[in-house]
Amino acid sequence: MGAFNFPAVAGGAGKVTDIEVGLVSVMVLKNSPNAKEAAGFVNYLLSEEAQSILVADGGVGVVRDGVEWPPVLADAYASAKNATALSGFGGGLGVSYPEFNATVLTPEFSKMFLGQSTPEDFVKVLVERTKAHWAS
Repeated sequence: MGAFNFPAVAGGAGKVTDIEVGLVSVMVLKNSPNAKEAAGFVNYLLSEEAQSILVADGGVGVVRDGVEWPPVLADAYASAKNATALSGFGGGLGVSYPEFNATVLTPEFSKMFLGQSTPEDFVKVLVERTKAHWAS
């Protein structure tokens, strides 16, 4: 994950707690021939062991609570923990399906990232809103 705060600009909109993030996502397609094994790998990636390895050997921030980020990323960690709003790198430029991204995916992902919904709620709402979006 990469994160940085937007600078405050006199008379500008937003707050210094608005951050721009770059996240890596992992998924298992429902028709994958080895879905069970792939899901096990995803679970491992989220484990304390794997997240600690990513910090120690990769020098990156991680998503698991309780795993400390590298000291060099202390500012980024504070930004992520204190974030009140977020956007993807480039403000979503070059995104496939920009309307879907702006009206469905990003708002729901932001709620989950900011702790306003659980991952389970994110999946449930995303399924519902995705069906509704593409049906219209």
